[in-house]
Amino acid sequence: MAQRIADGAAAAQVALPTTLDGFGPPGAVAADGDAAASAPAVASPLGDRLASTWARLDASPALAACFLRQDRRGAARRAAALAAGAHDVDGTLAGRLVAHKDLFAQQGVVATFAAAPVLHRVGLREATVLTRLQAAGAVDIGGVHLSELAMGPTGFSETFGFIDNPAHPGRVSGGSSSGSAAVVAAGVVDGALGTDTGGSIRVPAAFCGVVGMKPSRGLVPVDGVLPLSRTLDCVGPLARDVPTAAAILDAITGHARGRGPHATAAHAPLARRPSLGVLALSSLPVPPADDVVAAFEGAVRRLAGAGCIVHELPFPDLAKVNALAGTIFLCEGAAVHAAELTTHPEAFGPQVRYRLLQGRLLEGPAYVAAQDARPAWLARWHAAIGTHCDALLLPVAPTAAPLQSDDAGLCDPTRILERNALLGSYAPAFNYLGLPAIALPLGSTLGMQVVGSAGGDIDLLHVSAALASMLAA
Repeated sequence: MAQRIADGAAAAQVALPTTLDGFGPPGAVAADGDAAASAPAVASPLGDRLASTWARLDASPALAACFLRQDRRGAARRAAALAAGAHDVDGTLAGRLVAHKDLFAQQGVVATFAAAPVLHRVGLREATVLTRLQAAGAVDIGGVHLSELAMGPTGFSETFGFIDNPAHPGRVSGGSSSGSAAVVAAGVVDGALGTDTGGSIRVPAAFCGVVGMKPSRGLVPVDGVLPLSRTLDCVGPLARDVPTAAAILDAITGHARGRGPHATAAHAPLARRPSLGVLALSSLPVPPADDVVAAFEGAVRRLAGAGCIVHELPFPDLAKVNALAGTIFLCEGAAVHAAELTTHPEAFGPQVRYRLLQGRLLEGPAYVAAQDARPAWLARWHAAIGTHCDALLLPVAPTAAPLQSDDAGLCDPTRILERNALLGSYAPAFNYLGLPAIALPLGSTLGMQVVGSAGGDIDLLHVSAALASMLAA
């Protein structure tokens, strides 16, 4: 494996374009270093909350490390505008504190992507989802930690290291939306934006004990967002509860005023008992750990006891669908970073570099075949699962949040690929199929996925909010 990857590194030496939608060229240097400097106080309840938030970050290096950029001045301006009666004071998220994974474009602001400085880029305009958050009245307080270049299920960055899991210091926060999950779990913000290419919202949500949603493919715009796989990438919310996640989804899908359709669904009572499919554990690509089985089966029993109609459904081909997702992910990721991987291979940490180089080894026919097979696999999924239940349940990951010491310094190519495949083994299929999926917490480091039908995000939120209430009762 190591020799094949080395051969891949010597391949594809043709100069490739380095443009990314919404960003300037790589190697940008931050010109806004005082963005985290003291901001003027705002005389309002929101201003008081901001002051308390900054004081808390100043007092806690572990929490401060969750932010790769704090925007204290920008947050103060937003709070002052809301206090003065800005037009968005009645917005969907008016006065809510939010954060975003540090891979969204903001005009004139350097995004780090949790990568080496030579890979940083300045935003040329605002990502659509950030513009929509502001229009909905949210106060964005900064860009947060992520796995390097949004690659990796543990949250590790060669440049910025790990951040602590707020509930269990010393354990990983999950990835790649590590900071988004951590700042929500710590109560620093009401919600955060993450991205999900193969579980990158759902895994950290589960590991940190919060709610995370990967919407249906195409529901949320991804312009001005660092791509990893243009086929599989999704932008979605992380929050402490389903209704807040639904309100954020309303905002980023363009519902700036009042309660939108997603939040309305999350607050509505169920008209009938939901029919829940439970994926047979024998269909999972790798066996879950004993504590995962105990927590998941216990949750299913509680849901059945609360009146849900529960029945087991098999889908033994989940591993095959994951493999197709992996082919697309690796090929497209290698293409996105091809130029810098050729000119600055040393800038990529080994956990990222080896996976990108593996993508170079995959052949074009395999990529095309994986793309062409999606409609048939979606039809097969619908026949086996979608027609038999309102939503499908399965664990988010086969283990609870691992220890940071199990992952730091992982340099062997084979071990890196095995590690990523293990922790992400229950999630990528739903990116490939374009289905919406929500991670609900089962304790503080485990989670349950609730998977809906393509385009059925509103129905999924309706069911998921009810299930979360049943599990909390």
